[in-house]
Amino acid sequence: MMNAVFIIQGVIAIGLAVLAIAVILRYRR
Repeated sequence: MMNAVFIIQGVIAIGLAVLAIAVILRYRR
């Protein structure tokens, strides 16, 4: 069984990565 903390950290990391990419693309436009 996977730990809920590990899953939450993964989701947060992916969310921050997507947010950073969106901000970079927005300012590079």
